[in-house]
Amino acid sequence: ITTSGLTKRLLRSMTTSVKVGSFNILADSLSSNEFLCEGGDVASTDWTNRGPKIVSVLREMLQTCDIVVTQENDKFNWIYSQLDAGDNIHGILGEREKSYSNIGIYYRNDNVRLKNACSIAPKEVEDVDCKNSTDGSVHYVPISTGCLKATFIKNNIDFTVYGAHLKSGEAAASESKRVKELTMILDDVNTSDASNNTAANPIVIMDSNNSPHYESGYLSDTMTMSKVMMEYGFKDAVEDVAGAECFKLRHNQGGQPSKFFQMMFDKIDKILVPATINTVSSADNYGFRKMTEASDVDFVADIRLNRSKSQ
Repeated sequence: ITTSGLTKRLLRSMTTSVKVGSFNILADSLSSNEFLCEGGDVASTDWTNRGPKIVSVLREMLQTCDIVVTQENDKFNWIYSQLDAGDNIHGILGEREKSYSNIGIYYRNDNVRLKNACSIAPKEVEDVDCKNSTDGSVHYVPISTGCLKATFIKNNIDFTVYGAHLKSGEAAASESKRVKELTMILDDVNTSDASNNTAANPIVIMDSNNSPHYESGYLSDTMTMSKVMMEYGFKDAVEDVAGAECFKLRHNQGGQPSKFFQMMFDKIDKILVPATINTVSSADNYGFRKMTEASDVDFVADIRLNRSKSQ
């Protein structure tokens, strides 16, 4: 399956635990003529072939995950209809003006209950409308940013999920935009509501488009996402280990020609939690384990970081 990432983690507190997943499914409208993949575009990126595979993966994830956040979900309703959800799986769609930027959340209604869902907006925008419309077990929430906020309850404990997709690009200018987006999210975490309560047990689940490889190339005084996380007292629950990477090679002149022939080898999926939270790894299931041997990882990283396009 051609994706931008798939990650699972189990988050524990003193009294309960919640298991969450992150899955950038690659928007159907962005998939054609983009990635070098076995079998070519028709076999691997055409939705008639790729869509059922995505459903299969999501169905498997939802057997163990309480909540799965998806990015670039321009097929939310079709996927939901194919999940055979019944009463157990519900959904929230964060709808943006361009559907390929949609954030979709699928969750186990038999494990967690949704309390509310809304968009977050830049700090200069006041009185954010948190109303949502509902159609049965699916909620539709217009979002003006790449972040959907939802509060759930499990075992009488509230927790707040932020599903997000940050600015792409390797340059420091792109990192600056990601820093602003992440800061906006973490500021929202610390913002009190009308009852003087801040976000309960926050979990930020995102395709961050940030990676250790990117940050290693910036000047030392560049403000990075890692620095922002530390300042706000958060940590990434996804380890920088083999199996947690996004690995893809762009080909042809697709919808993003500036990225032609770029190889991505990065850990861009992030699940941020307060540094005080204990996390338990799903060591035997880190998504699609493309590189399982350290030598393979080192080899691909060398290509990614040190070799020119002509090589």
